[in-house]
Amino acid sequence: MSDSESDDSFVEPSAKRLKKGAGGEGQATAPMSFVSWNANGLVSRCSWNKDDLHRLLRETHNPDVLCLQEVRLKAAGPANRGTPLASDYASVKDVMERSVFSDYQPFWSLHDNKYAGTLTLIHKRLAFDANNSNCAFTTRSALSLLLKKYHLTRQDIGISNNNNNIPKRLDSPKKKKQTSMTAFFAPKATAATTSPNKKSSVLSDEHHSEGRFQFFSFSNFDLINTYVPNNGTKEESYQRRREWDHDMKAFLASRRKLLEKAAEASKMTNNNNKSQDNDHQDNATTTTTNIAERPLLWCGDLNVAADYRDGSHWKRGTIDNDTEDEIFEFWTDEKQCFVAGVTKKLDPNRHSDDKGIPSFTTNERRRFAEIRREADLADTWRELHPDGCSSTDDDNAKYKSPWDRPNFTWRGHLSKDGNTYASKYQGKGQRLDYFLLSPSSLVKDVVLECSILGCGEKREGLFCGSDHCATILKLKKPF
Repeated sequence: MSDSESDDSFVEPSAKRLKKGAGGEGQATAPMSFVSWNANGLVSRCSWNKDDLHRLLRETHNPDVLCLQEVRLKAAGPANRGTPLASDYASVKDVMERSVFSDYQPFWSLHDNKYAGTLTLIHKRLAFDANNSNCAFTTRSALSLLLKKYHLTRQDIGISNNNNNIPKRLDSPKKKKQTSMTAFFAPKATAATTSPNKKSSVLSDEHHSEGRFQFFSFSNFDLINTYVPNNGTKEESYQRRREWDHDMKAFLASRRKLLEKAAEASKMTNNNNKSQDNDHQDNATTTTTNIAERPLLWCGDLNVAADYRDGSHWKRGTIDNDTEDEIFEFWTDEKQCFVAGVTKKLDPNRHSDDKGIPSFTTNERRRFAEIRREADLADTWRELHPDGCSSTDDDNAKYKSPWDRPNFTWRGHLSKDGNTYASKYQGKGQRLDYFLLSPSSLVKDVVLECSILGCGEKREGLFCGSDHCATILKLKKPF
């Protein structure tokens, strides 16, 4: 059997059903399984970890949707960030078109350089309609997509057309640049030279400047794939992260208002239709409610640890001689953290709540909690594993230490010489990759499984060459 051929022995029953199409041959079907993974450079993974990529699909049973972050391919150009540069794409073409991911429809969003970038792969059995009314790659265009879908305007939901509450940095406005005479008269690149994967290239021409945001509107829910910028250790990077968090919170608030307005409009329309019978009225009421509570699944590397449990090597202590418990975290210990930047001189612009290793600062956690409250987003893995994974006696014997259990999605870099102390973060773990689900009440009703697919300081499981392991979400039934 060739690499590009699928092996049904590894496909779950739900996936087999979806291959035929729930609504008939060729019709779109609802995804039931999702995998999210920070690839830490897709070219490297395709070059050195191709067998691992096959294993990723095999052991996750060919999921309906794969959301990849940090793919680090260069875009074909500032106006064509939905297509990889031809020379970069050549390094992954075999994996994308002939072997591992050939059964998937790719959606790229890339940076102008080999930095950041996201890729969402939607299985062809879903027959997802790839057009501008179903996918978007900035918060601004995603909001426009939803407004069009529900026949509303920005004024209807209290947002001005200039949308000043969305930071310009994140929406990557096109800037006019003075063109040199040499560049003006140079031959223009054609689609043949800049679009190595023209057939599946993204239709929207508006992308996040670093390719960090992807939005997909399925028939029954919305999906977001993001690679959230690292908080960093300098004021400039703090500000970039603040703007990102502000932008996401503003977008999610606008989406909520939009759906409430759409539900209200739908209810008014149904009430004005005097010819409806009682059964039809009941169905209309259900539909209206569903609009207001349209599910949202947000996944990806969100670069934040929600609380102390999401970083390894913490312990409980007491405050002085009092009985009050306090958590002591390795990641917020000032002896371990980046508290003063590279120069060791404290940045005067740095707030005390910005102290700490990126992803573990007080401000990042506070803003993450605010974003989740704004959109009623449940942390699916934590909801299903409130005390973490693997705490039985058998598991205690299996793992070298409690920090080896599959509770963290990122693992510290390995020592090159086999000496544990040669790498500061070897043995350390962070949970930075999430499946967030709204409304939060859906978790118990529809989620079958949410698992972290790697563990231990030696990066066992589905790390596939990255420093992040894959995570998976499976549903009991469609949203």
